[in-house]
Amino acid sequence: MAPTYSIVCEEFYAVRQHLYDLIGALSVDEMRHSPSAPPYLCISALFAHIAVSEDKNTAEISRKAPAEKALAAALEVYATTRDAAALPSPPEILDAARRVRDNTVAFLALPFRAVKDEAHATTLAEPFRGIINNE
Repeated sequence: MAPTYSIVCEEFYAVRQHLYDLIGALSVDEMRHSPSAPPYLCISALFAHIAVSEDKNTAEISRKAPAEKALAAALEVYATTRDAAALPSPPEILDAARRVRDNTVAFLALPFRAVKDEAHATTLAEPFRGIINNE
């Protein structure tokens, strides 16, 4: 049986990869299209938000600076202007999201290497709920 940390990291990685596969199949026009109904955000902005939120949450828990500062800054400009051109290209957002995911998985794996039992794993997992759920 795989160690708990392996299962957590593999599942997290797989969920994110599924999202990246869905996003990767969209054209640039589809990614930058803004709907005419709330929340009025293009898919690129929503996808960038997931990456930026995960990056900030991981950074906060690991006591490090967020890695994707340029993406976060571009998302702030988009939030003010609603101009999709303010965002990096969809492939650049996807690359940033993959870097964030890889950083998160590496960080998630650290405490789980010493898991003693299921109760200990549950206790260790609690701080990561926000990362996994993008809270």
